[in-house]
Amino acid sequence: GIGWATAELFRREGATVLSVGLEASSDLSIDLSAPGSAKQVFDFAGPLEAVVLNAGVCRPANLLDANDVDWHWTLDVNLTATF
Repeated sequence: GIGWATAELFRREGATVLSVGLEASSDLSIDLSAPGSAKQVFDFAGPLEAVVLNAGVCRPANLLDANDVDWHWTLDVNLTATF
């Protein structure tokens, strides 16, 4: 997706890229919404020169089928997470 393509572009330009998220394939697999998670990233990686926030989810795909839990989870990941 967009996140992978962005990471590859940075790599091609010579940057060291650290993938952080809940996926097992991440370099650092943590919940970034958890208290203290930013400190974990800095402890793991050191100083950062750039940050790309690339989270986006849709569950379920049809908005009319969404319940309150799905709606709030989608808003939390897509909008609130960056703050």
